[in-house]
Amino acid sequence: MNFYCCSFSAFEINFSCNRPPVLGMNSFCITRWYKTMDWLKTPPLYALKAFESAARYQSFTLAADELSISQSAVSKHVQTIEYFFGRRLFERNGPKVVLTSDGLGFAREVHEAFNSLCHACEQFSSTEEILKVSAPVTFSLRYFIAVLRKLDLDKNYPRIVLDSHRFGDDFIDVKDLKREGFDGIVQYLYREERSDKHETTLLLDEWVVPVCAAGLLTPHIGKPKMDIELLGYTTTDEKLSLWNEKVPEDIHLTAIKRQDFNSMDLAISAALQGLGVAIVDINMVKKELKNGTLVLPFNYAVKTGAGYYFSWLRNNLKSDKLIALNQFLKKEILEERLAFIHYID
Repeated sequence: MNFYCCSFSAFEINFSCNRPPVLGMNSFCITRWYKTMDWLKTPPLYALKAFESAARYQSFTLAADELSISQSAVSKHVQTIEYFFGRRLFERNGPKVVLTSDGLGFAREVHEAFNSLCHACEQFSSTEEILKVSAPVTFSLRYFIAVLRKLDLDKNYPRIVLDSHRFGDDFIDVKDLKREGFDGIVQYLYREERSDKHETTLLLDEWVVPVCAAGLLTPHIGKPKMDIELLGYTTTDEKLSLWNEKVPEDIHLTAIKRQDFNSMDLAISAALQGLGVAIVDINMVKKELKNGTLVLPFNYAVKTGAGYYFSWLRNNLKSDKLIALNQFLKKEILEERLAFIHYID
């Protein structure tokens, strides 16, 4: 298992400082907000590395195997840190070790720091230009992957590494991009949640509709009210409530049963199998609506105020590549309104 796969920014290097270079700094300077390290307050790095491994495995034996040292060496390294800070990091009960509350908090910080170190080394040693991007799984399956395949044909763009599986339809906060090892992210956001501190571009507005398999709809044709088995996911309740509020008063969906899933894509898959009604973004089911594998109980799409945004940190060293990717995404991901749908803003 390659444990050190995420990113955490310990410092940034500013190559455009106005002041003259300082001897030994090779013509660059550390940004002013970065605090100078006091190594007298830091235990030896080899001891910290042993502690991080032992904390992750909750085992000195497994840590020793990973680091190719003896178990007693791991124990001594941990003791070095405990003596250094005067705090106990592990409770020891024979061969079993358990992190103390102090040890747990410290382990999280050390873990992120080593992630940062490994990511920095990986980036420095790589000669290939790579952009690492995270996106919700539903958006990736129904838009992003197809767009990236087109991008692969253009050699002027860097290689894009897409990660959707770690977060499902959840998303990381843009401020955590560096810690998680991403250059850019596609986020599901409401307009008011956007930050002025980051570059953010709207790709698609969200319009929610109820969808189900054709066979499930047959008994309800012509009826303005419908009791449904709801196929839910994270934000379903808010979307169903908003949809009921915005459509004409005589139309209403009532959930009498419910089955929850961890992504919109799974809810769509369940709807395709005739298991119930899903309240989803119409942009994610256009193909199914066009080919008839999914149908609409009522032809109303309601705008939620949320949407999918491409975001990245300003002053990123890869900003020129991210801007190019952003322009490509805006060109390829276009909102298409369906003629048979009433859109309610």
